[in-house]
Amino acid sequence: MKNIKHILILFLSIFIFSCNNDDDSQPVVAKEYFPTKITTSYPTYPSGNGETNILYDNQNRISKLVYINDPNTFTLDLTYSTANLVTSILVTKNTPTVNTVTNYIFSYTNNFVSQLIKSSPSGIESFDILYNAPTKTYTIDDGTTAPNYFTYNNDGNLNEFVFDGLSLSLNHNGNKG
Repeated sequence: MKNIKHILILFLSIFIFSCNNDDDSQPVVAKEYFPTKITTSYPTYPSGNGETNILYDNQNRISKLVYINDPNTFTLDLTYSTANLVTSILVTKNTPTVNTVTNYIFSYTNNFVSQLIKSSPSGIESFDILYNAPTKTYTIDDGTTAPNYFTYNNDGNLNEFVFDGLSLSLNHNGNKG
């Protein structure tokens, strides 16, 4: 379950890094900065320390995330539709004892994620994802009683992510991105 948490956190980081500038009356040449490395350190959980390298495609979309937690490596390869929606994430897990490849395929209804299919060596699982437009909340039905959801603000920024008891809240200070 910890691996699913890491994968979902990395996937959701894709949404966190999308930004724009407010338009002034003067034309502004925007210089874009894209993070290429995130280092994580957990004093109470040192085995979770590591780094994530981020690669982008020619349209500045995240194309690959590589999480390195020596000696373990998790690689996420993302593919997009022509509408710039993530259609699949191929996850490669390499550890001293396990090497697996899992494919997550996303289905959309009216440009909202409605289903996630997980194809792994242990089989195929399907998760329905419900979107509540008034609250901007996605709820993930994973068959457990734990609350699993994420919410967005009016600007489309991720506000809160809760999965299997893990909670992440973000403050955007009124800025998009």
